[in-house]
Amino acid sequence: MIEKNNLLIIGITGSVASGKNFVADIFYNHNFVIFDADSEVHKLLTNPNIVKKVTNLFGKKILKKSDAQNTDNNLSIDRQILGQMVFGDDNKLFQLETIIYKELKIIYQDFLQKQIANNQKFIALNIPLLLEKSNYKCDKIIGTICSYKVQKKRFITRELKKLAITKNAKQSKIIKNSKLQDKVMQREILSNKFDIIIRRQFDNRIRIKYCDFIIRTDISRKETINRTTDIINKIKQEFYSKQPVNI
Repeated sequence: MIEKNNLLIIGITGSVASGKNFVADIFYNHNFVIFDADSEVHKLLTNPNIVKKVTNLFGKKILKKSDAQNTDNNLSIDRQILGQMVFGDDNKLFQLETIIYKELKIIYQDFLQKQIANNQKFIALNIPLLLEKSNYKCDKIIGTICSYKVQKKRFITRELKKLAITKNAKQSKIIKNSKLQDKVMQREILSNKFDIIIRRQFDNRIRIKYCDFIIRTDISRKETINRTTDIINKIKQEFYSKQPVNI
């Protein structure tokens, strides 16, 4: 069993497109091991047991052919189709989250034990719903925030890029050859989606109350890097000051 003062766990939280990944990358560059919840969830959706559970809940229409070799019948879940099914339906979303977050917590515990075994001292959790779910204990919580306008622009730009690089050639062709009015419609759909997501997450005024540090990510990349680096140095200094002195 490891002593609490030998391990520093930092939580990085923020609403959608608020700059969490960029800040997490800065922590990584300062020798923090990152637990990326979104990445782990994507892996879960190719896990045979999860595929079976989610398919039993939502039906086989959510399945797609996958390149993953560790799934039954080479099948995994089409995240786009699944997203369309649960988006706007709080009951279905809750059912999905019940399955996913239970498994995610198990993965996190395994991750944590591995880092402890490797004598890793610095861990950062990149978890979008860190505060909303309250399932993860952290020594310090970092909140990323930015203006509504910048946040929405980032979200729409990111989602359009995802559509543009999809492996579905038909979708890519539609995006590439669409008329101006179609592009405007696509942006409007994404804009509405963004607003729905925002309403399900903590307001920044609430988020600020729970965070030990706040990082504004809408000033400049340089400012975000400098602010994050200052915070990292401060929490590391505090961490080392509490370490026992060997005589």
